[in-house]
Amino acid sequence: MRAWSLLIPFWFIHGCATLSDRELVSVPAVLHAYFAQCAPSDGAVSLAFFRDGTLIGSGDAEWVARDSQFTLEMLDPVGRLLLKLQRSSGSLAASGPLTRKIPAVQLRRDGFLDFNGRMVPIRLSELPCILAGKLPHSWLRLARRIEEQTITAADPHRTIAIQFEKPIRSASKICTRITWGGFAWFEHKLTWCQQGERVRESYIDGDGVFGVRIVKAEEEAL
Repeated sequence: MRAWSLLIPFWFIHGCATLSDRELVSVPAVLHAYFAQCAPSDGAVSLAFFRDGTLIGSGDAEWVARDSQFTLEMLDPVGRLLLKLQRSSGSLAASGPLTRKIPAVQLRRDGFLDFNGRMVPIRLSELPCILAGKLPHSWLRLARRIEEQTITAADPHRTIAIQFEKPIRSASKICTRITWGGFAWFEHKLTWCQQGERVRESYIDGDGVFGVRIVKAEEEAL
């Protein structure tokens, strides 16, 4: 019991001394081309949702992001609405039959997405960039460490490690690993990897439980 009581202060201090407390660093200009402003923007993608590795829904989607507004509509092959996400008046509404299979989606007051009452380490304002296959430009202002092919960014909510395939070129694979929450020895993890010709396809994995495959439309990938 005494050993545990001695370790608790260590864990508390370790948890407080986060990477977000470190000074900001400058990201090399050669990497700036992979980052973009997330709005205003729009695009078309194919989406596939997975739970525990099993496909639970797929279809084609179009999305539009303007200022504080965001709308995504996903249709099945015959044109029926599967999922609609729409932000208005500071809230995010989800509708369509696919909502019965995917986690309940909400918007937190701090701008992060919420699935089934748990924070997801992606802000709604960053979602258009992820759909477009671009790293959010705002992450450049969170960079705390650069090591070889990896940029590590952090804020008080999460740590973002962006790893570029070597050598860096237009079709290079990029994998982003976001960790958050937990206590000392445990943390949640979300990975977002982009690959394929012109980085056309990406896959998001949340704690190995829920996954989303995003494939940009051919015209979007050019």
